[in-house]
Amino acid sequence: MSSHPRPLEGLRVVEVSSFVASPLCGLTLSQLGAEVIRVDPIVGAADINRWPVTDDGNSIYWTGLNRGKKSVTVDFRDPQGQTMIQDLVIDSGPGGGILVTNAGGRSWMSHQTLSARRSDVITLELLGRTDGTPGVDYTVNAALGFPSITGPTDYAGVVNHVLPAWDVACGLYAALAITAAVRRRDQNGVGAQITLPLEDTALAIAGTLGYLTEPQLSGGTRPATGNDVYGTYGTDFVTADDSRFMLVALTPRHFRGLVEMTGTGEAVAAVERALRADFAREDDRYIHRGVLTPLFAAWFARHTSAEVEAALAQAARDGGDSPALDVDLDALSQGRAQGRQQLRSFDDLLDARSPGREPLSGSEPRRGPTAHLRWSGRGAGARRGHRAAQAAGRCGGREGGQPHRRRRERQGGGEKGPEFRRAEVDRRAERRHPRLERAQRDRDLRAAAPRRRADHVDLPGLPERFHAAGLRRPVLRRYPGWRS
Repeated sequence: MSSHPRPLEGLRVVEVSSFVASPLCGLTLSQLGAEVIRVDPIVGAADINRWPVTDDGNSIYWTGLNRGKKSVTVDFRDPQGQTMIQDLVIDSGPGGGILVTNAGGRSWMSHQTLSARRSDVITLELLGRTDGTPGVDYTVNAALGFPSITGPTDYAGVVNHVLPAWDVACGLYAALAITAAVRRRDQNGVGAQITLPLEDTALAIAGTLGYLTEPQLSGGTRPATGNDVYGTYGTDFVTADDSRFMLVALTPRHFRGLVEMTGTGEAVAAVERALRADFAREDDRYIHRGVLTPLFAAWFARHTSAEVEAALAQAARDGGDSPALDVDLDALSQGRAQGRQQLRSFDDLLDARSPGREPLSGSEPRRGPTAHLRWSGRGAGARRGHRAAQAAGRCGGREGGQPHRRRRERQGGGEKGPEFRRAEVDRRAERRHPRLERAQRDRDLRAAAPRRRADHVDLPGLPERFHAAGLRRPVLRRYPGWRS
């Protein structure tokens, strides 16, 4: 364990809470060094016996969320007990005066009451919904419509998620809000009243990730994709011994690595020609995943999980040694031994396969025609010089000292300075990369496409207050190039 002091040492936080978000806020602050005192009713909070439980009935869930905290039990109905909680918040020294709770609606524990006794008090109240009515993760998630795009694609019903993701995000946001309020108090000596509804947290994150903007622009809803990763190529595969691997190929380099590992190069190339697709493009890989997946699935069906792990390890070794990959593979093997699903990301395994990528710290430099450029210096400035030299080399020069001579001439060091600049511009225009041309063509198409007005788009299921907030029109102004 590190001997260095933790960043929030000296803070004292009083927590009156239950379930996930509020206890997670206190746990996070405690792990950062704060002293967290949990106050419970004498008979225990509502979640004290929540499943999962041990054989003797102790809640594993409750223990996990409240480890490392101090504990006090008080009769909340007794005025003396209420005064005791107030004193615990108010009389807690310069690092105290902080209350985190999801048990709102009590006037004796409100910010107004506490701030009358201590002006710099910080209170954070977590709510279910913005109007104060109850709401938990699973109901908020259902209101946003996520269950309709979750689960198997051949299932006509809805599937709510297992992980309380909105609770987790809300708890971490709450810990960040407390930290920010403490910093402001240290600077200005003022307290803070923070109200954080779970519903608003979910709406904000869903909007940030585009889940709310997409239906406004397209006029429809996102389809369910099962275990296929939306918008890119990623899915799960079953091995000969009925193990499962989840692989995600986020970039063209990762996709090429998957093709090489499964030995499907000729078949994938034939499909690419037949469909007139370009699998270097992420959208083409996603659109034609139904054709690509059976090609890869046949290879997985012929190999055991041990053989697949060995192939993934070989792919990592081909791209360069990385201690992080070795750790991941060990964890993967342990998970298989315990009967859990194997989840593996091609982004981790094949991230080092690019010839132009600098090796990870501690690994050997790759051999190749540009190795001397890649390792000619250290730091961002050296990397920028390497990229400029490579670009000049692609424009007609040879790899080696030639790009450096051209750079000197371009800076006016030779007789051909201005002429060289004009000639290089012509050479680059002639050798323009096809992807740049496609990107420009896509931009032209988006600019020429008609824009869809959001005034006539209905989003059923979203709260009316979200429509009244006028969020749709500014969103469209920020994305002027979207096609209808």
